[in-house]
Amino acid sequence: MSKSKMLVITLALMAIFSIVRAEEWQTILRKIQAQYKGYKENIKDITMIMSSKTVTPKGEVTAEMTTYKKGEKSRIETAMGMPDMPEGMEEMKIIVINDGKDIWMISPFMGGKKSKLPVDKSGYSKRQADWWNWLSEKGKIIGSDKIDGTDCYIVQLDIEDAPYSKLWVSKNKYSVLKAEYAEGKKHKGEIIFSDYKIVDNRYPYPHKMKIFLDGEPTSTIEIKSIEINKGLSDELFDPDRVKVKSGIRQMMQEHQEK
Repeated sequence: MSKSKMLVITLALMAIFSIVRAEEWQTILRKIQAQYKGYKENIKDITMIMSSKTVTPKGEVTAEMTTYKKGEKSRIETAMGMPDMPEGMEEMKIIVINDGKDIWMISPFMGGKKSKLPVDKSGYSKRQADWWNWLSEKGKIIGSDKIDGTDCYIVQLDIEDAPYSKLWVSKNKYSVLKAEYAEGKKHKGEIIFSDYKIVDNRYPYPHKMKIFLDGEPTSTIEIKSIEINKGLSDELFDPDRVKVKSGIRQMMQEHQEK
């Protein structure tokens, strides 16, 4: 057989393999979506209380976070304890609100005033969203791997502006156990999802996330509690109704007066 014919056959087999892999992903995608069928209709709003630890050059930063979600709107309240914060000083509170159109931040660093954040190009906002909502058939299985002893499919995604480029999906429960994404142009981020628990008696939700940058651990996030359908008010997602300390100077002054 000539080299040219061999090349044609090889390319044909590669094309067929790629199509089969894409079809396999479509089958898995349908099983993932089946797990979350009716989520949007049944979960009108959700409140999560979380804790996090982040490694910084100055030491470990701890934070307590409360996340509120209602439809396309969200609000994340973060109370941070800085490594060099004076003992007994109140934690700094930062609030980020997605009002369904724009994203706003209110922080003591900005004098307590709201600041509109630029359009997110990194996929960060989508990583905060319910991940199954943005999945599409534009992907394919490129291999297999084990995450904490669990067999997984490695799925390469070809979705514009997707928050992740690869997913590791467990072969037994079709849960995402690992995700990979680009952090800027030179760095690679990874998230390990674990401690899946059932929400509303039907929906699997990871309660622990470990975040890595270029292979080095940077943060750990744990969900302490989840409550659903509390009847959250739309006012909660109005940045004009938020009040925080007017600035770091005010926080220091109040601390010294105690």
